[in-house]
Amino acid sequence: MALKLLSHFAASQIQLVAVLTTPWNPLSGAPADVVQEVQEALGGEECMENAQSAIEVSVSFGLFMSH
Repeated sequence: MALKLLSHFAASQIQLVAVLTTPWNPLSGAPADVVQEVQEALGGEECMENAQSAIEVSVSFGLFMSH
């Protein structure tokens, strides 16, 4: 369903691929207290700099939800 929505709003398949595969930091623009809380939950600062694409986030979330 999510892919149908994305494809509906994307002007072209190239644009859709670009949006889904462009790396971004999920905490970009988050308040410092939120970033600190996530950092404590992940157990370190090294995990905080990893940019991820929308596909990577959805796969990670899917793997998390399946356990």
